[in-house]
Amino acid sequence: MSPKKNLTHEILVRFLYDTLNPYRKPEITVGSSASKMVYDDITEEKEFTVTQKEVETLYASIDAYTLDSAIIYDRHYFEIPLQVSKWSFRKPIKYNDYANDIQYEIGSPSRTYTILAADYVINNESELVKGEFYTEYPYIDSLKDIGTSLIDFISTTSELVTLKITSAKSRKRDEYIRLSVAMSYEVSFNGQYSCQPAFTFDELFSKPPLPQVDRSADNISYPRRVYNSSLVNHYSQALQGANPASKYLSFYHIIEHFFDEIAIEDAREALREALTKTGFSLDNKGHVDLVLSKIRDKLSLDSDNSLRGSKESNSILLTIRKFITPESLIDKLSIDEKEYYGGHKVPFADTPALDFNNDEVFHSLLSRRIYQTRNSIVHSKESNSSRYRPNQDRGALTRELPLVRAIAEIIIEATSERATL
Repeated sequence: MSPKKNLTHEILVRFLYDTLNPYRKPEITVGSSASKMVYDDITEEKEFTVTQKEVETLYASIDAYTLDSAIIYDRHYFEIPLQVSKWSFRKPIKYNDYANDIQYEIGSPSRTYTILAADYVINNESELVKGEFYTEYPYIDSLKDIGTSLIDFISTTSELVTLKITSAKSRKRDEYIRLSVAMSYEVSFNGQYSCQPAFTFDELFSKPPLPQVDRSADNISYPRRVYNSSLVNHYSQALQGANPASKYLSFYHIIEHFFDEIAIEDAREALREALTKTGFSLDNKGHVDLVLSKIRDKLSLDSDNSLRGSKESNSILLTIRKFITPESLIDKLSIDEKEYYGGHKVPFADTPALDFNNDEVFHSLLSRRIYQTRNSIVHSKESNSSRYRPNQDRGALTRELPLVRAIAEIIIEATSERATL
């Protein structure tokens, strides 16, 4: 959707006047070609100005880029909004990939992007959208750190956070998309809060605001790998909110993403083994029926005649075997978590404790624990004695989150690729 390009200096200053603290309104002055606002945050006061020429220049700067809904980019620059709390990035953080001559910056939007986003928000009739873009009480470290332009004020004090990627090498849109997904996963994984790119403004402003959690970004780095975007979305979804059942199922979706693919490959291998077995004959009806029986046990057809694993319990076992080892899981868990999972069942699901020292049973016990916990959440009929009861089982389910999250992270890493830039 293209910007309407109908904002004026007066519309911008009145938007701020209408939005900011109703009990401490800023002083505004509207002229023929420029508007001013004096903002007082109690500790200091500062004047901000915007001219009509500045607005028109910024609108023209959008045309220098390719506009793809909520993304602006060219061969050397890419900017996309992030669904992440502004609190964590109230001061911009930069990450330099010197080997590939790429710079990542997460923080307030550029001036060009600010006018693009403001155009969408101010022209939108939804008060919810306006409220998610701008609050009555914006957080400001210091007015001295903000330029004198009203556009700079909006950029710094709005709730909008963008990822900017600058590359010395010419790159295509799809490359930048992969890098933005990878960077958002780095933030989610290391920063411990949900972060994902929003490709449209509707997507950006249609979700509930994320909880503002003050976390350190010291461990975040530029991405060295690229990740499956579907898995990253599930992972980010799992970090949102406080409902342990929703979080558990989001992590579980990462595991089940590969169920059909792995089940089909397992069936192929079983077919290869059977057809190449010494003494097998296609002319022997018993031999052929035995092969068909094995395949029937492993695969089924869904409504659109696509092959899929016939038993989810078997599919999760195959997936766990493919991606998880006792060592890789132990590396992800604390000592207390390892001891808990090795010595306790899930009370409401009656799942087995894990045995990290026995390779023969480890995968079976782990897959059963994950699968039966998932079933207890999903199948909550009164007749199900192993159903999850939110009020009384919340604590027990919360203790299972580090386990399913560790598995999800191992799978995301295992299915990622080294960033070849």
